[in-house]
Amino acid sequence: MASRARRQAKFIPALCLVLAAGCAPEPPPSHKARVHEYLQSLLVGRDWPRWPDYFAPDAALNGSTLALQIMRGTSEGLHFALAGIAIEVLTQVEEGDRVATHFRILGRHEGAFEGIAPTHRDVAMDGYVFDRFAGERVVDSRMILDLVGLSRQLAGPAARGR
Repeated sequence: MASRARRQAKFIPALCLVLAAGCAPEPPPSHKARVHEYLQSLLVGRDWPRWPDYFAPDAALNGSTLALQIMRGTSEGLHFALAGIAIEVLTQVEEGDRVATHFRILGRHEGAFEGIAPTHRDVAMDGYVFDRFAGERVVDSRMILDLVGLSRQLAGPAARGR
């Protein structure tokens, strides 16, 4: 009987730890995850009602307070030229309230882009975004898209060799 009591006594602290772990609050999502979410939701999904979930009301994009309009215009331009857009996040670095993200936009060239008629080829364009957060929302973002690299892909092999 004493042996059974000792086994139960050893079991109780472990049970308490398991139960306590289940009651702990979920840690907030990392800023890296938030960037990945907004790239998917906004650039790819064009889910504009979700803008305030990710960006502060006075957020700036590339130095402009017209952040929503710039992001929306960028997304619409991409969707006009490329069908089946997808995003891959390649690298992210988070330090404090800042996140640097290297991502790739994939799609099929089905609409005119920079005067280049549709080639119906699959293309990939690299992008970089540098975000600063206040709490859960982006307050300042700098986005760079490799439009020159995309133009070279679309112009054909002769342009890529230059």
